[in-house]
Amino acid sequence: MESSRFLPAIQQTDYQSNTSDNLSNLVQSNIAPVQFALNLVLKLCQALDEEGITYCHWKSNNALDRSASGENDLDFLVSRADATRFSGLLARLGFKQVKAPVEKQMTGVLDYYGYDEQADKWVHVHAHYQLIMGHDMTKNFRLAIEKPYLESAVRSDVFKVPAVEFEFIVFVIRMILKHSTWDAIISREGRLKTSERRELAYLQARINQARVNEILKQHLPSISIDLFIDCVHALQPGCSVWTRVKTGQQLQIKLQASAFHSLLVDTLNQY
Repeated sequence: MESSRFLPAIQQTDYQSNTSDNLSNLVQSNIAPVQFALNLVLKLCQALDEEGITYCHWKSNNALDRSASGENDLDFLVSRADATRFSGLLARLGFKQVKAPVEKQMTGVLDYYGYDEQADKWVHVHAHYQLIMGHDMTKNFRLAIEKPYLESAVRSDVFKVPAVEFEFIVFVIRMILKHSTWDAIISREGRLKTSERRELAYLQARINQARVNEILKQHLPSISIDLFIDCVHALQPGCSVWTRVKTGQQLQIKLQASAFHSLLVDTLNQY
């Protein structure tokens, strides 16, 4: 299988070098400007910059408007080294930590709520310190690429966001683990939601294929380029159930070293 068998929809843009200036220009040109942001969100992002806290809004960056306006949660990936300073900053801005129900708690994720008086809205911050993913009930896998993921981040209008290639890779892996396993198919969770299809199309139209391949080789060597291409195809409408399940199983096997539990235990924990 040739790596040139990448999806035709992927743009073949030139990738010159991995300098911060080039990366900044690439990412900023692909992020739609935020039309409205809550005052509390603006204060939070400004304070994060002033404090020099390493973070990024790590997913759903096709809908930054909704995050900035408080309609969506703020999904922040934060450097573990900055965890104490991050929680202290949130406290100074009036955010309170809230514990999710036991069955919904995830490793490396904390929830905070802050109130924007001007807009009479609550702002929900999901503070992620690890890239944890998998079935919604178990979140059994960790991708230990937090450091390069954060290092790729650049400024959008309001938030820092990761390089689109990093976000695309993580999104594809997340969606395969969520929707392309046999138990997901049996539970009628085998299809991407409308919002997920929209996000896939958004990312797919903006990535640089050569950079995607480079990131896989350097940071996720257990996932071959060919397997990743199969994962992308498995998320497309019209892909057969057998192909989706087969691809999901192959990915889980390759990620087993990053799993908290065996595949059998992970499956049983979903019920």
